Amino acid sequence: MTGASNFTNINFPDVIRNPTLPASQRGPNEWFDTSAFRNPPDFTVGNTPRTLPATRGPGLFTVNASAFKKFRLGEPMTLEYRTEIFNALDHVNYNDPNTTFTANAQGLNSNANFGRITSSLSARRLQLALRLTF
Repeated sequence: MTGASNFTNINFPDVIRNPTLPASQRGPNEWFDTSAFRNPPDFTVGNTPRTLPATRGPGLFTVNASAFKKFRLGEPMTLEYRTEIFNALDHVNYNDPNTTFTANAQGLNSNANFGRITSSLSARRLQLALRLTF
């Protein structure tokens, strides 16, 4: 978490309780409890550690598949057909949430995207290839 406005070069906010939400409450619109953070007093470094061990990103689930077939085209030549599928099940894999805390005049967060996931990894990708060896 970064972005506190406390007039120091180290701009970590204060964490006032565990921000980790139960799995049933996590989603792209709120991955962790954003109200668990506040701006530290002026000229004071916030107590939020560099990492929050209990608060993790969404992780990755992917299944890749490939199929290859070789065809002999005479003695010296072969033709190889390849099909490769990445994320074959087309599962949505979210990127990590926004972790930029922006303090307002009351010391609370004013960044609308704080704690939200706004992007994901690529959807299913299919790659076809032919390889002629002679």
